[in-house]
Amino acid sequence: MKIVTIALIASGSALAFAQSHDPLAPRPNGMSPATPARHLITNATVHTKPGTVLEDTDILIVDGKISAVGSDLKPGNAQVWDIDGAHVYAGFIDPYIEVETPDLPADET
Repeated sequence: MKIVTIALIASGSALAFAQSHDPLAPRPNGMSPATPARHLITNATVHTKPGTVLEDTDILIVDGKISAVGSDLKPGNAQVWDIDGAHVYAGFIDPYIEVETPDLPADET
């Protein structure tokens, strides 16, 4: 009885290991769910609209949306990103997503 129990536990563990998610496997197509987070981008040169430039400005992003733009923002528990010397333009923030697509057939002409 003891050997059978050990064999069942071992085979169950092997099955669970085989079905576990491989962290290095390619992701399925589509976007991943967004994890709510707070980010503070500091020391940016922000171009809010043509002709309007804010130097040494902070941008607070809460849950994927710009919450505040200004100086001396209170980040709370935000991840701080110092991008001194970088320029941020309104409307240029876009997610980068890799999606697998089928190969197009070769043109036979």
